[in-house]
Amino acid sequence: STSEEGPEPGIVYLQRLRRAHTDKKYWNELLETLPNLKDADEIRETYQILCDTNNVTALKALLESSLEGSEDTQLSVLDIISKTKPEVAWKFFRRNYDKYHQAHGKSLFTMSYILQTVTEQLNSNDMSNDVKSFFKSNDPARDNQV
Repeated sequence: STSEEGPEPGIVYLQRLRRAHTDKKYWNELLETLPNLKDADEIRETYQILCDTNNVTALKALLESSLEGSEDTQLSVLDIISKTKPEVAWKFFRRNYDKYHQAHGKSLFTMSYILQTVTEQLNSNDMSNDVKSFFKSNDPARDNQV
């Protein structure tokens, strides 16, 4: 491999990640490019870079922007954020439950996947009770009952 080919893709990813951590303007620029990206791998990689932050406000903005994206984008962002900040993902899902249910409620498989994604990393009794309480009044299968 010659140096003219440029750095390995993994190196480019790490460079972009490091820059996003230290340069808020660059992070915002990445967020602004999301609606224009067409390549699924590039979209996921950009979301992964953007999600690798402890800034809860930024994570909420990413979740919000993902609602405008494809089903794959919505599921990927929930999955990425649920692994590091499960409470943020759960609270966002709970607050936007009707949007998710409207978009995915007809597919029990997709709704089951989303529910598992946003709840499986929650590990406090308070969060567990919150989930149980929420679903007492919000049945994910409500439109699929015969």
